[in-house]
Amino acid sequence: MEHRNFRRNSQRDSTALKHFHWIIKIVIISVLTIFIVSGIYLYAKYDPESYRLFPKCPFFLLTGYKCPGCGSQRAFYHLFNGDLTTAFKYNPLIMILLPYIITGIYIEYLTDRTKPHLMHLRHILFGKWAALFLALIIVSYTIIRNLH
Repeated sequence: MEHRNFRRNSQRDSTALKHFHWIIKIVIISVLTIFIVSGIYLYAKYDPESYRLFPKCPFFLLTGYKCPGCGSQRAFYHLFNGDLTTAFKYNPLIMILLPYIITGIYIEYLTDRTKPHLMHLRHILFGKWAALFLALIIVSYTIIRNLH
């Protein structure tokens, strides 16, 4: 009798835990959606060159050199207003890496992790060697963009 009650309680606890995780996931996705939509609205509506609301790059202010992210705020403004050419001119790296970043977010948070082909793709695109390659690209880009 005690064994059956333990099993029922264990199953109830497991179901409650699954519901809790599901609720947490919904809350996180909702907050992220609000954050992303707000950011898109902000960058689509206000030009970072015209408003003090947007922070200046501390690395550039201290060193006079452009970091890998310099120009990305202006690039996003132009991207969200449909001007891809100008967005690319402000920060080509972020424009090239944007699909990669979106793919990473999709694989990490919005897919079924039990599917082996997705986990293999995740390993290829976001594993140790991919991270090293990406770091090499970012460092190279930073050096090249600062050669005068």
